[in-house]
Amino acid sequence: MEKTSLKAVLFLIAVSLCSACTYVPSPPQGIVQRMSRAQAAFKGKVEAIHPWPTTFRWYAGFYNATFDVECVYKNKEGGPQVTKTVTVSMFGDNGAMCSRADVEVGEEYVVLGGDRYDTGALKVWNVNFQSGAEAVTPHVMEQVEGAYTCESPQA
Repeated sequence: MEKTSLKAVLFLIAVSLCSACTYVPSPPQGIVQRMSRAQAAFKGKVEAIHPWPTTFRWYAGFYNATFDVECVYKNKEGGPQVTKTVTVSMFGDNGAMCSRADVEVGEEYVVLGGDRYDTGALKVWNVNFQSGAEAVTPHVMEQVEGAYTCESPQA
């Protein structure tokens, strides 16, 4: 009987240790709702790469999600427009969020963001990545037909 009890206790300890390693706490409901509103604001131009909560992880107050955005690029020399789908990673903490696109050095991509995301405000930033680092001053871009117009980097 004692051996059986000891095995049961050891099994429970092993299960609890294993659970502690793999457990990812659920993000607050308000954060999930705000992220959903951000996707809905694209009027169907955003496609989730994975359903919740696969691309949503909560780590000690920080959250992260990923989805695709269709972006229209204008050629500053007046050439044809180029439509490109970029992957946008959204991340931040409880009160503020910073979101950036998956970018290449020297290119300007559409970036989602808001100073205080809990207000429900959704803004589009134009950010230039120089030598792999984020540029400092974002510029608000115009929303066009559910897609975002991203200008070419200024000379």
